Amino acid sequence: EFFVWKPAAWLRVTGADALSFLQGQFTNDLRQLGGTGAVYGLWLNHKGRVLADSFVLRGAAPEEFWVGSYFAEAAVIRERLEAYVIADDVVVEDMTTEWIGVTRFGGGGGEGLNFTGRRASEACVESMMPAGEIETAKAGMEGAVELSVEEMERRRIEAGIAAVPRDIGPGELPNEGGL
Repeated sequence: EFFVWKPAAWLRVTGADALSFLQGQFTNDLRQLGGTGAVYGLWLNHKGRVLADSFVLRGAAPEEFWVGSYFAEAAVIRERLEAYVIADDVVVEDMTTEWIGVTRFGGGGGEGLNFTGRRASEACVESMMPAGEIETAKAGMEGAVELSVEEMERRRIEAGIAAVPRDIGPGELPNEGGL
């Protein structure tokens, strides 16, 4: 089974200070990032309320990171990050319109940047790729069932996974949503 989706946010963060900068802004420990994989966490306002959630992944280059979210808008995350760039060597680029994701259930990842997703109670792998590569990716999944938006929403709700900021947002603290 698979699901094709457009991210609400897909930001590229680069620069000599990118890792230390992101670490200082994110609610999870980015030192957990090995060579591959992702870390899930939150972006909070100055009062500790939830603005957005995202995954942070290492890119191909040593000073390249990707910040992606299923539901939190790119502008919210980008504004939050850029508000705190003072003397840091960091560049934030919004690549949201140029990338697409494929969620795969019951199998490994595909082309592009792969990480463990957070969509349902069953394990899934997210594969992010430039939008122009989606037809090739779908051809490689011949015989697999393509899931609908409604089915993905059902699985998310049944698993008790909050959609940030729709289910929990700037009016709530992370622990109010079990985050």
